[in-house]
Amino acid sequence: MRPQPEESADEQVINVRSQHLEAQKKELSAHQQAGEVRPPMSPDISWLSGGEKVVKQMVEGRPPALLVVPPGEVRDVLIREIDKLNYRIEEAADADDAVNKVINTSYELVICHSNYEKGGLDTARFHGYLSRLPMTRRRDIFYVLVGEEMKTLYNLQALACSANLVVNDAEVGHIGTFLPKVIEEYRQFLTPLLEELELAGK
Repeated sequence: MRPQPEESADEQVINVRSQHLEAQKKELSAHQQAGEVRPPMSPDISWLSGGEKVVKQMVEGRPPALLVVPPGEVRDVLIREIDKLNYRIEEAADADDAVNKVINTSYELVICHSNYEKGGLDTARFHGYLSRLPMTRRRDIFYVLVGEEMKTLYNLQALACSANLVVNDAEVGHIGTFLPKVIEEYRQFLTPLLEELELAGK
């Protein structure tokens, strides 16, 4: 038998996207059969592993970033990728330490893993604290939630979790590619709103 030729990068992207589309069709069918209203589809992120060229941007200066992630491979990958973006990384010893750090330091970026505390996000002290921060303080923090249940770049899930961005454990190695773009889009959205609030004296 002749060996099968290896797929090109473009063919790999097409196959991954086809699989994503097929999974979406099955999900839609399941909701329709159950008579449910289906939420918007999670985004197609096949381009992350498909070899598409994306210019990585570094942040200006060296702003502080807080990492609230348990030891392990995900944490190690995050440290590597966030350091490449020129953030000054600090880590929390535990949930109480993370809360105290946010109280005493103005972080531009906070990354938290959904399994950092026992019981998950529903009972997590740190996530609860950050979610209840007054908007005058919360809007200055770009909050990223990471976890095996997260759907990377799915804005609806991020909104439901009171976060700015969600990333699946399997895609943390690509966070350096899309994080600067997502933060820039957030700032472009927020800046006009802040200007209006300033004019209104709020």
